[in-house]
This record gives sequence, structure tokens and C-alpha cells, in this order.
Amino acid sequence: IGSERFGAADSILSAYPGGGSLAVVFGGLHSAVAAGLGRYAEAISLMEKTLALSPTDQMRAGIVQLYSLAEDFESAKKQIDLMESLHADSTQLMQRTLRVAILALKEDFHTAAVEGVNLLERSPEDPWALNNLAWALYKIDSSLEEGLRLANLALEIQGECNASTRNTRGALLFALNKIDDAE
Repeated sequence: IGSERFGAADSILSAYPGGGSLAVVFGGLHSAVAAGLGRYAEAISLMEKTLALSPTDQMRAGIVQLYSLAEDFESAKKQIDLMESLHADSTQLMQRTLRVAILALKEDFHTAAVEGVNLLERSPEDPWALNNLAWALYKIDSSLEEGLRLANLALEIQGECNASTRNTRGALLFALNKIDDAE
């Protein structure tokens, strides 16, 4: 059922001619749908075009997520380095969230989990932080039920179309032997 909805959304968004004031919105949505269908190269291409139109931290974080899903960690790291250079003196929430993501990219999942807990104490409904902590818990095979709870909460906040969080939830369900609950 989920892939049917993604397929329908893909058809609608593919028909959008691009350009205009909604180009960023439709580009970001189409990128998320392509990622949800497992078409990461297409999703990255769409997000790169969207990022060119709207070079915001949110768009950069989105492409970091896509690069990570496609296992292109070198490109993900370049975007993270760019964001860090743009905010060298910043203590904004996004920078703290990216620190957890960087730790995960470096496969330092224990530190990522500790920092993720600290981040959630400051911002308990940040879907990026929830997902990053859930993934770290999965990778260190610790508190998997808690990781699943966090991933589900992130999806409640973000909506079901977030490919990265859906991937985290699927991995946790598999690890918990709840395969029938995975989509």
C-alpha cells in the first residue's frame, strides 16, 4: 500500500513542469518520493536542483540524508563540512543535530547515542535528533524497543514519507524480529 501511494505521488510530481515559485516545494517533495521508492540517484539529482534554488541548512541536511541513504558518505561529509564552515560559531540546533549525524557517519555510534540523548533533552520533538538517536541505538544493538519508539515518534512528527526515518524503523523492526510490522 505504501509503495502505491509513493507511485501515485511520483506520477503527480513528475507531471509538474518545474520552475516558478513552487519549484523548491515540488522539488523537495519529489526528491522525498523518489527516495521512498529507493531511487536514490534520482532523489539526489532532484535535491541538488532544489538546493541550487534554495541553499538553506534544511535543504543541505536533506541532501546529506539522501547521500547517506545512497551510501555516498564522501559527498555527505562535504555538505556537512560546508554547513559547519557557514556556521563556525553557531550553537544552533541544526548544528548540534549535524554533530550527531557526523558521529554516525564516522560510525562512532556510542558517542552519537550519548550526544543524541543530550540533544533530545533540549529539543524532545526534533525529528532529526529522534531518528539519529534511534539509528545509533540500532547500530550499537542497544535499547532497540526505545529506538523503535523514537523512530515512530519522528515519523509522527515528519509524516510517513521520510525515507531515512522509515529505513531506521524498518531496521529496528527487523532487529526486533517484528518483520510483519515492517513495510
